[in-house]
Amino acid sequence: MHQKKKNKNYPTKANLNSSQKPKSPIFWMYILIVAAAFIPYFNAIPNEYALDDSIVLTSNQFVLKGVAGIGDILTHDTFSGFFGRDSKALVGGRYRPLSLVTFAIENSLYGLSPHMSHFINIILYAFCGIMLFMFLRNVFLEYNLFLPFAMVLLYIAHPVHVEAVANIKGRDEILSLLFLVSSLHLLFRFLKRPASYMYITSLLMFFLSLLSKENAVTFVLIIPLFVYYFTKEKLSRNLALSSGFLMVTLLFLLMRSQFAAGKGANVTEVLNNSFAGVSWDQKFATIADIMNRYFFLLLFPYPLSFDYSFNQIPIIEMFDWRAILGFLIHISLLVYAVLHFRKKDVFSFCIFFFYISISIVSNVFFPVGTSMSERFLFIPSLAFSIVFVCMVTRLFQFKTESTFSSFFANKTFAICILGILTVYSSLIYARNPIWKNNFSLFTHDVEICPQSVKALIGAGGEYVAKAARLDDVSQKKINLEKAITYLTKAVVIYPAYSNAWMLLGNAYFGLYNSPDTAIYYYKKAIAYNDTYMDAYYNIGYLLTGKKNREAISAFKQVLVSNPKHLESLYHMALCYKNIQLMDSALYCLDQIKGMNTNSLKVYQLAGLIYGETNQIDKAIIELSRAVEMDSEQAENYLNLGIAYGKKADWENAISVLNKASQLAPENANIRMALGVTFQNAGNTLKANENFEKAFSLNPSLKNRH
Repeated sequence: MHQKKKNKNYPTKANLNSSQKPKSPIFWMYILIVAAAFIPYFNAIPNEYALDDSIVLTSNQFVLKGVAGIGDILTHDTFSGFFGRDSKALVGGRYRPLSLVTFAIENSLYGLSPHMSHFINIILYAFCGIMLFMFLRNVFLEYNLFLPFAMVLLYIAHPVHVEAVANIKGRDEILSLLFLVSSLHLLFRFLKRPASYMYITSLLMFFLSLLSKENAVTFVLIIPLFVYYFTKEKLSRNLALSSGFLMVTLLFLLMRSQFAAGKGANVTEVLNNSFAGVSWDQKFATIADIMNRYFFLLLFPYPLSFDYSFNQIPIIEMFDWRAILGFLIHISLLVYAVLHFRKKDVFSFCIFFFYISISIVSNVFFPVGTSMSERFLFIPSLAFSIVFVCMVTRLFQFKTESTFSSFFANKTFAICILGILTVYSSLIYARNPIWKNNFSLFTHDVEICPQSVKALIGAGGEYVAKAARLDDVSQKKINLEKAITYLTKAVVIYPAYSNAWMLLGNAYFGLYNSPDTAIYYYKKAIAYNDTYMDAYYNIGYLLTGKKNREAISAFKQVLVSNPKHLESLYHMALCYKNIQLMDSALYCLDQIKGMNTNSLKVYQLAGLIYGETNQIDKAIIELSRAVEMDSEQAENYLNLGIAYGKKADWENAISVLNKASQLAPENANIRMALGVTFQNAGNTLKANENFEKAFSLNPSLKNRH
């Protein structure tokens, strides 16, 4: 490997005779790398699903099919299985099928098992560490073995990776890096001992990294940089080799355009584009500040948060001191990288590596949905690990013998590296339980990023959901009051966020049981988004049985957006029944039946409507279907028995009502219906027996009788 042996920025190879060199303890290094991955992340295995796991796993219809859904996964946008088969809802689309394929295989083998998925993430992360060490040993072949070893340990132990590892959805990041490093490792082996199969396999690994996550496309530039900085290959040879990776990238982009061509990049919603409506100078000033924040997270990864979107990071002006500092830092680093390019300086390489790898998620070229994110550092942080170890090595003049004793001979160096690893691993271990589920994550991190609208909405929504599950009135109140606090702050920061208004309506309804108050907030949501289906549905639901015509209008608005919204159709049928528009009610129910839903309550309601309109034969058909669908529900037998009674089919009526009585012997209404049926059938003795039983169970029935 070609290196400048006198380079001041990192140590040189030891001048030892081969007979003096002890055998490198490679095996134990691999064991320690695996341990560095497993030990701090082991407590993430008991975690549940969180954040976007529903989009790529638990609610993704393609993934839920198991291996049978792999064809759809490979030929659709990554989020189509969640939003809808033909959905390309997000800016630019998303084509990351490989992680979804692994989820589909898992689903076929284990079903939905978050613990298994977390375990697999950690295994894959450990493999990333192993492959990194194998590759960096080749990159730093002329230097002490502990140099790449320390780099890998620092990388594996860095807390900014928690989001990628502890969040199951983060598998796309892990797979992408794993295949990228595998590709580079094979390429470097090919350069040492040319064999066409090795180069082809390297291209295949690169293709798999692209299928894992599009961020890998930046390695079209990074791969030739690796070859230039760490080999003696001529420029022409380098370009020839790199052209293969370019062709693979073009193939991937062609597939991506075919399967995942999403909306255009003109995003005006600030929650999906923090720079919407911002001038170009404000945008680049803020991006410069964000890059500073990334550097700070790499050096001091605490506290961490799942979200840094609007309005957590303020938009700043070009001459703000934070922007000026950012421009000075970034321009200085890039100038250094350019000036030291021909020297093949490792710091120069790492600067290029960092900025190129993070460029695709920097918001410079197109909006990526958030201002910044810890997962965006998953690949760029490798540059930090390399630079940091080289700087510490130079600072403490680490001895160059490749032995364990030499590692500990310089106690200052050893204490520094081991101390950082201990602190970082402790931070990871403490962070993992926070990713247990959405409630834990949102309610914790909203305190870290209290100006983030998404974090505020997430916390508020989780408190509303928790309150709905509680029976204790005082605890329910506490949770709803917390929800209202966060949601109110969210609408103050960003009044146009319709979901916040709707959740406020849910919270106030839960707290005060006031439909009018809830509907006020639902209408606020609609004022900002007149196609907001959930708000219309909630209005209709609360008005059903009270103001049925207003409820019907609300449900019709839902059906404009989604003609197959089953709950809206069903509740419209209820409303039509309440105002005696039976034909309209039956039309709604027929619409639902036409979707092959086999909904029990649809047949129950249809049977009741046919009974009320004296279409008894049709009522019996519908209610018999309800009995078939749930033969353990006494109410189904009661309604069917009453229908037979209306037809004067006393034998079937008595038989069915007796079955209902067996299922619910303490139900006074069933006993009353049996009494009436026996009376009409001429069996006075049985009639009186059932009347007496009904009156004993519910004395108020005596007055009605």
